[in-house]
Amino acid sequence: MNGYRVLFAALALAGSGPSFGQSASPDRMIFFDWGKSELSGDGKATLDRIATEFAASGKAQLTLSSHSDRSGSSIVNLAMSRKRAEVAAAYLESKGIAPAAIRIVAVGEADQLIQTDDGVREIQNRRIDIQF
Repeated sequence: MNGYRVLFAALALAGSGPSFGQSASPDRMIFFDWGKSELSGDGKATLDRIATEFAASGKAQLTLSSHSDRSGSSIVNLAMSRKRAEVAAAYLESKGIAPAAIRIVAVGEADQLIQTDDGVREIQNRRIDIQF
């Protein structure tokens, strides 16, 4: 088991969940291709900037709230959101952020940025919101 603190949004399994608050600002979001957990060049650039900002902020914790779209089953989407967050967390760790400072919230398909019907692929919903 890694050192990340992982939380699951329990209602995400039901396909509708609570609002987890406002999304991070667009400059603190990274997006993923459908069915993928690999970081894009833009995603890596955003995480590089986040690592620098976090180190300068003096904050002790950052949160990666990872979302999926509604194109698969809610269980698969929750697992994919966790995998994407773990990939992003590992990248931030490689930039010097301690695993204990990273909290992962796997949201799955709950709390959509763009409301869609079940089964719809929407890249803006396949995202990680980063807050500290």
